[in-house]
Amino acid sequence: MKNLLIHSPGVQKSKFVQQLEQNKTIFWNGKEMHISIYNLFIEKRNVKSSILGLKPHATWKVSDVKKYFGIKGSKDQVLNQLIQLNEDYRYLISQV
Repeated sequence: MKNLLIHSPGVQKSKFVQQLEQNKTIFWNGKEMHISIYNLFIEKRNVKSSILGLKPHATWKVSDVKKYFGIKGSKDQVLNQLIQLNEDYRYLISQV
């Protein structure tokens, strides 16, 4: 089986996984989507902006992103892990 970041202990205890398991959804662009996956897309964009020197909004902190997703590291490492989480999610969905 593929080694997935989403199966790591830190991520498993995170609010991201809790919301996935609770099946919380929103409607985005006319389609139903897990709120945690929406947050993944938004925070991936926010971290990219932060790396470029742009703060997404006044109260945004990368530490909040790390806590929500259960990941660690610098902004670049966080971005790579968010990308990996997105790929892991897509892989798991394709296996269903």
